[in-house]
Amino acid sequence: MNENNIVEVTTNVIAPEAEPTGTANLSHVSQCTDIPMQCASLPLILIVALDNQDISDVDSNVILSSVISEAKDRTPDSIVKAHKNTAKPKKNIPIKKKVNKKPSGSRPNTKNISTALPNKSLISETMLNPTHRKGGYKDTFRSNVTRDGHYNHHVSRPTIRQTGMNQRAAWFPPNVINNKPARCNSYHHSCSGEDGILGYAPSTQPQHTGTCLNCPPKQVQPYQNKDFFRPPEIPCSTSTTIRSCYSPCDPENTLNHSPGIARTHTLDKDALGFFTLHTPFLNLLLINARSLLNKISALRTLAFLAKPSFILITETWCYPAVADSELNIQNYRLYRCDRETKRGGGCLIFALDTLTTNKVEDSILNSLPESIWISINTLNHSLLLGCIYRAPDSTDNLNDRIINAFIHASTLNFSARIITGDFNYPEINWSTGSCQSSNDEFLSILNLYCWSQWVRTPTRGDNTLDLIFGRDTIPLSVQVYNEFESSDHRMVACALPIYPSYNRPIQRTCNYRDYKHADWDLLRSLIKLSDWDEFFSCNSLTDAINIFYLIVNSCLDSCAPIKIYRISKHHELYIPAKYRNKLRRLKKRYFKSNDFTAVTQITIIFNQIKEKHRLKAINEELLALRTSSKVQNLIHIYNKRAKSTQNVDIPCILHNNSFIYDPKTIADLFSGNFANSKESLNDFVSRVICLTGNSIKSISFTCLKISKVTNKLKVSKGHGADGISSFLYKYGGPDIQLLLLKLFTLSMESGSYPDRWKTAYIIPRYKSGDKTDMNNYRPINITPVISRIMEKIISDELPNYLLTEQFIDDSQHGFLKNRSCMTCHFDFFNLVYSLRSQGYLVLVLYLDISKAFDMVNHQLLIGKLASYGVENPLLAWFDSFLSDRHQIVKINSSLSNSVPVRSGVIQGCVLGPLLFLVFINDICECFSVGKSLLFADDLKVVYSFSPHELSNIRNCISTELNKVAQWCSEWQLELNTAKCGCLCFGDTSLNLNLTINGEMLSRLHTVVDLGLRYSDDLSFTEQIMKQTSKSQRLIGFITRNLHNSESRILMYKVCVRPLLEYCAFLLISTRIKDKLRLESVQRRFIFRTLGTDSVLTYNSRCSKLGLDPLWMRRLKLNLIFFFKILNKLSFTSSQEIQYAKAPHYDIRNSLSLAKQTYSRSSLYMNYFTCEFSMLWNNLPQTIRMLNSLPLFVRSINAFCSSENALNALAHASVSYSTSEIIGTLNV
Repeated sequence: MNENNIVEVTTNVIAPEAEPTGTANLSHVSQCTDIPMQCASLPLILIVALDNQDISDVDSNVILSSVISEAKDRTPDSIVKAHKNTAKPKKNIPIKKKVNKKPSGSRPNTKNISTALPNKSLISETMLNPTHRKGGYKDTFRSNVTRDGHYNHHVSRPTIRQTGMNQRAAWFPPNVINNKPARCNSYHHSCSGEDGILGYAPSTQPQHTGTCLNCPPKQVQPYQNKDFFRPPEIPCSTSTTIRSCYSPCDPENTLNHSPGIARTHTLDKDALGFFTLHTPFLNLLLINARSLLNKISALRTLAFLAKPSFILITETWCYPAVADSELNIQNYRLYRCDRETKRGGGCLIFALDTLTTNKVEDSILNSLPESIWISINTLNHSLLLGCIYRAPDSTDNLNDRIINAFIHASTLNFSARIITGDFNYPEINWSTGSCQSSNDEFLSILNLYCWSQWVRTPTRGDNTLDLIFGRDTIPLSVQVYNEFESSDHRMVACALPIYPSYNRPIQRTCNYRDYKHADWDLLRSLIKLSDWDEFFSCNSLTDAINIFYLIVNSCLDSCAPIKIYRISKHHELYIPAKYRNKLRRLKKRYFKSNDFTAVTQITIIFNQIKEKHRLKAINEELLALRTSSKVQNLIHIYNKRAKSTQNVDIPCILHNNSFIYDPKTIADLFSGNFANSKESLNDFVSRVICLTGNSIKSISFTCLKISKVTNKLKVSKGHGADGISSFLYKYGGPDIQLLLLKLFTLSMESGSYPDRWKTAYIIPRYKSGDKTDMNNYRPINITPVISRIMEKIISDELPNYLLTEQFIDDSQHGFLKNRSCMTCHFDFFNLVYSLRSQGYLVLVLYLDISKAFDMVNHQLLIGKLASYGVENPLLAWFDSFLSDRHQIVKINSSLSNSVPVRSGVIQGCVLGPLLFLVFINDICECFSVGKSLLFADDLKVVYSFSPHELSNIRNCISTELNKVAQWCSEWQLELNTAKCGCLCFGDTSLNLNLTINGEMLSRLHTVVDLGLRYSDDLSFTEQIMKQTSKSQRLIGFITRNLHNSESRILMYKVCVRPLLEYCAFLLISTRIKDKLRLESVQRRFIFRTLGTDSVLTYNSRCSKLGLDPLWMRRLKLNLIFFFKILNKLSFTSSQEIQYAKAPHYDIRNSLSLAKQTYSRSSLYMNYFTCEFSMLWNNLPQTIRMLNSLPLFVRSINAFCSSENALNALAHASVSYSTSEIIGTLNV
């Protein structure tokens, strides 16, 4: 605006010297349509191109009148109303002309035309400033002509303000950013299509609904494969082409799917300007990071300033040990896929958390390694976005998977599909479509399924490796910028012609009692001084419960008041307040003054935040190590940091082909999904057959029993539906135990279970698969703590009665004292090895019951308890315990409606597993020929036979399978035949064609049974490989996220070493190679902790850290396990491990000797039973005669520290495996 209140618009054009003059043509006036669509209709920038005409003959009045008339026609009604009182000119607007002629020379001749517009009051300020806020704009638009004739327009950047959706107003074209001219020959002139998408599928006819002044109508041509990779030939009615025009108005451009060629910019600020310009649209940034962790601060800076909708990164070089907290970016949700086999590779996607995004769980897409796929839902459209990393040395199999992914993505139900990534195709020329013969299939698939590749500028050297493929849409703009930090790949930015729909973040809150600052002395005093007379004199259980909760809650409110806190997002990067203020000021400074030094300071601040998080983690570990319960505190820290690697949040659920985001609705849907509507039957009376003359009528409660249970309670803020956590019962003092004694005694004597305890909270726990599918979650029941205390006392006494009366079958190893997965495996493999050493074939059936715990009929269970001698009032108490129960799904602070539970034992309560054992116990009676083994509902049956008995054994097995099916039908359970199968030891080709319920049992060669993987040749190599792989991942996470060596060693002992020692007795007969593979895990951990010290041996390094070599640990554990079996501290149905009878003539050295087991088969002689019976007998008699487990453990530790003792044990070994390991690993 000049001194006469005239707005000047300056445009430079090339004016050849020897051309005739003429008049200006209005068709040369084009609008900047790269601006946000709501502002694209406003004539903000006018570009006048003269076709070989003299400027003196231009009728400026005609031009300006037409432009202003069009501007008024296209101005929104709201703006017209706001300025209806503005004065309007009654005659043609005066024009002020300035003609600046430059001398001719090497540069083209130019003429600077300054066209003056009337006062800006004629055009509303909203039109001039799309931020809809007050603010002047007094600078002039300028245009300069470069040496090669390109028009580079320049505009001073206005002050950027924030809109309501945290978007920056951006309304200038991409070549007028950051206060300097930037050459760009890929200006995209676009017209709006339907529903906010500028473009359409290749198979449809274009419907041009906008106005394009540059592109005349042209007849649509059919799709031609030969033009797939051809750059667009831009038609224009003028002889002077202002820019390369990539417009959906041009049918040829649309059908050929070819955007304009982007030119590499030289400044990172240009990349920031790109996203500032395209803020109203979905946009993405593609980066090849080549190790992201050391560039994460720079990436956070870029995301903080540019705020792209999506950041897609390849070659992250991340691995599972890297927690999400190390990669999180504020206001972004993270989706990642790491390479697990070796270093390098990997890809991830950052998506704005205000967008509706979900990970796509598809078997074909997920089968492609190093790829991540998400879906984006806008108001009217759904998009598929994928990121792929293809290594340069990819195999043909991987290339076929990539092709299949493109084909399959084309068939999915999405409005548009975009696939990005580093594909490493340097031999493909994307401008001409030429390639080597090995890539012909890939290009033909792209052509056949109408995929277009949008990046034409080299992204690494002279090769175009980082690519963006699109289908059913075309881009607004694609630009290639400088390399990201130290990466050798350039960044690629792309804007899509799709409007995003943002979700308002839901502020999730939760109520909790502040137990951390609770005054426990005050609580104990209040409980002691409260009036409990009415409570102790009351004989009604309901009244006593109400009085108890009334007084206790009043006392808790005084010492631990209820507070409200905001639940932070798991993907949220925490930034302290002082840093947030600094970042806000620097961001404002950058966008106001275009000071690029602010960007550097922002990166420094993010580095400081990263270091602050690291120091905070170190201090947290040191505080945990100073406490008495340091192991529990470290486990808490470990779980807290490990949780960040799992997306535990439930952002939405897919229901009836629509996504549900409301937490209350999600909770109700889960409640309906978890609820079991199976009605209970009332025919249990006819099934009650008393199996014993003895009975149990009641359970006695004492303060001593209650105190033992409360002292072992785990301190947790979690609570059941009654709202009281374990803090009260653990720190409430001795008066609490007396109050509980009154309640428990009233409940048992009345034979009723309090209604207030019958409501359980259910927490959905994610298992695997699609997180939007409710079937991929399992329910975790949380019952009141006071109820669990009472159940624990009952569960300690009831099994003693059942085991004494021998109601529990010996084949059951689940949820009973001295029984475990290890004892179940021992009985099973001891039987298998023994039968195989005798030359028998061994066939094992694996049977699975569908939802066994949830399908237990309550009335049938009560009948079975009655048949085992459980009488009233205890039987009535169990009936009340199971009936009229309700469940409420809890997701953060959102609760579902209460739903009744009509069947199933309560998972999460203490008595649930024991009641299930009672219910399923007599299934073992179906097998008379086979030997059954049970762990809860996991059933396997062992059959042995000679090869010539094949036909007889098939009939026997079929008969017993029919009995099992009949038993399940009688007790209203269902067999999951899809998970049932058989495995044969001794003849891998044997197939008996067994059926159950009319379906064929599958023939298995490898099985995973109770966490143990083994094959039909009794090989555990695959199990050991799984153990070492998982252990290496855990060690990587521990060493990366725990910074103190003492913390690392403790967590290694707690989390990693038990995994390597699972079923150690089975490793006796494994190969030396497998044992060394296990040992290498600990060796690697020690190297990471101490460093590679060549002076110390492996045993010395272990001693320095207070660790035993794993072979030593296995030796001790197996000797301890052998001791437990001999002294009946571990249950086994086998009679082969027992004390030998000492002869009367030699008593001195024959006491406590184990029965020696011999076999002609080397298979059984190398098994645990034979091997350790000999090792046991070589122990000193003083150790063998010990009858206390703690004393025996201490004695074994002292004995094994002697090298001579170890050598004596090694020479006593038949297989010499111990001596071989000692000789190998001592070096």
